[in-house]
Amino acid sequence: MTETQLIRLLIIELTAIIILGNLLAFFVYKYIHSRKLPPPSNLRYQQNIPEPVPVSIPEANSESVFAEISKAILSEKLFLNPNLCRQNLMDRFHLSKEEIGLAFSSYGTSIPAFINSCRLEYAKELLKMQPDMPVSKVAAASGFTTRESFCRSFKKQYSLTPTEFRSGVSNPAINKA
Repeated sequence: MTETQLIRLLIIELTAIIILGNLLAFFVYKYIHSRKLPPPSNLRYQQNIPEPVPVSIPEANSESVFAEISKAILSEKLFLNPNLCRQNLMDRFHLSKEEIGLAFSSYGTSIPAFINSCRLEYAKELLKMQPDMPVSKVAAASGFTTRESFCRSFKKQYSLTPTEFRSGVSNPAINKA
């Protein structure tokens, strides 16, 4: 990777951190003004078996549940795990199928769609930053189980194949994704 590519990647990651911080601050503010905060807990991520993050179900609302789960998925890059599914999130956050589904549906999305969207955004950045990385490796590095499912999802989301997108990175007139 060139120095310019590294700087672009750093800027993108810093921007994502700032956006996540603002999103978290917003939900914390809303949570503080609507309920008492639970005692702080020590959160730790283990690569294969995430430690459960307690969420107080009687006091939790869809906004706080969505904020907590989406923050973990993005900041810990849980979406890169190709086996990440609703059951993993239910186990980690001690939520029922209905509670977790309601949290995501209140934001107009589903758990698989949200995870897929995170994977596609990550893949999009890899395609830009790693022009020599084969599409199959981009797919695997982004959490997709097959190249075909990655290409199909990418085309559906951005109306371009990954290869077309990559060639459009150097030609902005082609790339409108």
